[in-house]
Amino acid sequence: MSDGRFTADNGWSFEDGIIYGENGKRMMTWESLLEVPEVVLVHQYAASVSRAARDTQFSRWRSSQHPDIVVYAVGKNRTRAMLFHEAGGYHYEVSKGNLDKPWYGNYPALHAVAREYFDTHPEPEPWEKAKDGEIWNLVSEGVARQYLVESGRFFRLPLVRPNEDGWVPASFASEFVGGNRVHPEVAA
Repeated sequence: MSDGRFTADNGWSFEDGIIYGENGKRMMTWESLLEVPEVVLVHQYAASVSRAARDTQFSRWRSSQHPDIVVYAVGKNRTRAMLFHEAGGYHYEVSKGNLDKPWYGNYPALHAVAREYFDTHPEPEPWEKAKDGEIWNLVSEGVARQYLVESGRFFRLPLVRPNEDGWVPASFASEFVGGNRVHPEVAA
């Protein structure tokens, strides 16, 4: 079963144990790979899979056009994003509403990535519309936990240490990368 085709920087690709040249022609099988020096392709594939797993773990999104730039959702309903250039070390926070304004200065790649991010994340996640009293299984930093919703915030169960602001510690919807509502049950 295929997990999709991985294409290396040199145009060669790998899918279901078969290596294809940049023209799409079948070049060799996984078994014959051990007999030729095309190890770079396998290394790039492994690095790509590993990087994708780390991106999921850290709740970040990576641009396909500019892989050195990662995006962290900021704020409720993902209307803002923190763009971080890993190689350059610079960052910028942008809102969905100012994409057409000249905010990006000397960093046009940031503008392209911001547009790519917001174009691929048009709808809020279901938990971003959670109502008070609901219980959700939500994933953050690669770990799934149960949360109770109160006043638009998510409180990890079991609840501990109430104070005048409510139960602590609280999390916000933008911190999660996946999940589902468990109470009340979702009608099928």
